Amino acid sequence: MLKAIIKKAIKQSVVAVRIPTSSLRVLPDFLIIGAQRSGTTSLFNYLIGHPSVGPSLWKEVHYFDINYKKGPSWYKAHFPTRIWGWYRNRRDAIPYVVGESSPYYLFHPHAGKRAS
Repeated sequence: MLKAIIKKAIKQSVVAVRIPTSSLRVLPDFLIIGAQRSGTTSLFNYLIGHPSVGPSLWKEVHYFDINYKKGPSWYKAHFPTRIWGWYRNRRDAIPYVVGESSPYYLFHPHAGKRAS
């Protein structure tokens, strides 16, 4: 129980520190949605294993379902900066894309409309 509380506090602190730089951050290029235990974690891990694909700060951001009220700045705080993307594009000479995976988007009644 204490371990979970500490983990949650650390996650909240990291995001809070990144919110002031949200205007410098990118939105995701892709979203992975799907039922639990349907391979979304494997797909996410395969994709981010590629050098031109970057992950969100946490695999399951849950912005379009349970965290939507926190606003777009909170959401953008989960992604790399445009400067990082520019650097990766120049270094690797291939487009750098980022994404996130939140399986609950499939079931939440408002997630699809919010993400479109």
